[in-house]
Parts: sequence; structure tokens; C-alpha cells
Amino acid sequence: MVKNKKIILVLTNSFPNPNKIHWGIFIAQTLKHLSEYYCIEVIKPVPWVPKIIKYFTTKTSDMHTYSNLPQNWAWEGMNVHYLRFFYFPKISQSFHSIFIAFHLYFRIKCLGVKNIALINAHYLYPEGVAAVVLGKILNLPVVISARGSDVNIEATHFLKRPQIKWAINNASMVIGVSKDLCEKMQKIICYSHKIIRFIPNGINHSLFQNLDKKMCREKLSLPHDKKILLFVGRIDPVKNIINLIKAIRVLKDQNKVNFHTILIGDGPLEETIQNKIKESELSTDIVMIGMKPHNEIPVWMTAADILCLPSINEGQPNVILESLACGTPVVGSNVGGIPELINEQNGYLFSPHSINEIANAIHTAMLSNWDRESVAHTVQHLTWENTATAYKICFDNLLRDCSDN
Repeated sequence: MVKNKKIILVLTNSFPNPNKIHWGIFIAQTLKHLSEYYCIEVIKPVPWVPKIIKYFTTKTSDMHTYSNLPQNWAWEGMNVHYLRFFYFPKISQSFHSIFIAFHLYFRIKCLGVKNIALINAHYLYPEGVAAVVLGKILNLPVVISARGSDVNIEATHFLKRPQIKWAINNASMVIGVSKDLCEKMQKIICYSHKIIRFIPNGINHSLFQNLDKKMCREKLSLPHDKKILLFVGRIDPVKNIINLIKAIRVLKDQNKVNFHTILIGDGPLEETIQNKIKESELSTDIVMIGMKPHNEIPVWMTAADILCLPSINEGQPNVILESLACGTPVVGSNVGGIPELINEQNGYLFSPHSINEIANAIHTAMLSNWDRESVAHTVQHLTWENTATAYKICFDNLLRDCSDN
């Protein structure tokens, strides 16, 4: 235990809350281990929405969640403050960073956070831009961490890109969770001399491990005589589930569907995906079972033979790391940080835009004789403790440099 811990102010929208306890769990895991060395104060910016809106939205919608959050909360000993900022739906998304910085500056004393040593923002936009603005005003070092969609999606927007470029250039330190993201950020700032550090995500190996497959299938009431293809993730356009369904239809037409497909997750395309399954006459082959608690996912992953992630773009998807840790090989898109994780020992890559490539990768993986222990070993070195240690080294070096100056 470290006495007189320095205070790190973390700015991120992706963090567990009372309504969605596993939201942003990957960021939370890093901060949990960092809290051994620092006092972590989390500020989660959320758009202000009237409480009455919860009666007109589904419980899984973001607006319903935002309307029902407390002012403050605690998670694993860390204080979580919900900073509501005013915005105009759709119209003002390009300026969320400014609204967040404005609200945060005038409310920081009310939040009870004082003597801050460093600001760490997860996601470049809007949190990263807001953090750098605040750091300039308060004369504090700022570390911004890129996660995926901030670089792959937000940075393509003509109004957000210059803000992100400014934040990268003016942050004290920049971190990416994959080498691909680091390279893309270098392109955004036109390969300036700015050093961008690569720190990969970790895995909770006490939860995600190679369990007994037979026992897992019995626990989930799944058949032992049929192979299982699994998808775990948000049901949205980026995950490209439509092409996965089309690929399974191709295999069905070739009499190669000797497996059952399970889709775990929720999101805006649930009804669309369900209709596509029916339209493709695959209702007996593909089932959607909604969101499952995070601590149940290892059982589903171990019970599966293959995990498929057909995303159009990704940072470093934890679902792949977790599947591999369970000994379950992965077929995934050849995009973002996915090729950094998949090799001949643990899976196959495909183009997310090629239905035939997806189908061939699934079929080949189903016929392959995988050594699940070898698959798990490929990610054994990735732990949240190692991730937190890498962050600690960066923070300590930065704070030491600031004190020297």
C-alpha cells in the first residue's frame, strides 16, 4: 500500500455504472490495478437528459441509462463522478469536447477533486480533447489513450479530426492499445516527432481460462455432438454481423453447416439481425440470446469451438483476447489490431467485406485440430497487472519530468 498517493483524474465515458455494471470493464480493470499506486478519481461525462425520458426509452438504451444515473458512485474503492453536460442531440456531437471541458472546469471543485497530479483520458474524442483543454487551463500533464473507435471513426469526421490532431500534438503523452492505432495516430499528426506509446489491453486470467468444455456445455444445456460458432459483442453496424449471416448462408448452401451459431450481445441492430436470420432461413442454425453477465462469458467461450469477430474496424478487441485465454480459437477480420493477435496457432484472418473469405475461414477453422492449451498460451503474457504496470511507468516518468521542470 502506497501512502500519500498522488491523485490521477481519469476522464472516460466507458466505465461501469449502477445500471450497466460491465460497461467499459476493460478500462476499469486497468484503473483497479493502478489504484494500488494512485488515488483514482473517475469522471464520466454523460449528456444531460431529463429523467422523464426513461419512461419513453428501452432499458438497454444509452439515454435511459444516462437519465437514471446518480451524481456520484463508487466502484472497487474508486470514486466515480457523473458529469452531466448540456448538448443538442445530433447537432452538437462535433463540439462535445468543448462542452465537457467547460462543464468540468466550472464544476471540478464541486466534484471534490483537489490537488490533481495528472489527467488521464480514455478515448481521444471527446474525452481526450476535453482533457487537454483542461490540462492547459490548470497547467497539468495529460495522458490520452486511444481505444479504437476514436481513431477509426471519430477521427474521420471533418470537424472532429482537427480537434483530435490538436489533442495528440498537445498531450503530454499519447498511448494506443494496438500498434495499428499508434500508426494511424502518427498519420493524423503527419508523422511528427511525437512519440506514441503502445500499451496492450490485459486479460483477467482468473476468470478467462481454459475450463472443462464438457462441463461448460452441460451447464449451458448445449449439445455435445454439434460444433458451436460464437459471436460476442455489440449488435451494431461496425460488428458486421450481416456479412456473418450471409457467410453462414453460403456454407448452408454448400451443405457445410454442421455447427450451431450463437450471438451474444445487444445493440441497435437487434431487430434487423433477427429479421435477417429469418429472411435467410437460418432460424434453426443461428440464435440470438441477448446480453450475458461478464462472469458468464468464459463458460460460453469455453463451450464454443470457434469465436468469430467479423468487424469492419477494431482497436484491440478484448473479446478476442478473452476467447483465446479460454483456449477457443478465433476467426476474425484482417483489420485494426486483430492481425496483431491472431496467428497460425490460434486462428484465421479474413476480409470482412468478402462473404466467401468469411465462410472459408469458418469452415477451415471448424475442420482444424486445435490444441486449446496452445491457443491459450498465445495470450498468457497479457494481464491487467502488466497493463497497469506499463501505465504506472509512464505516469511516474511524466510526473518526475514535470517536477524536474
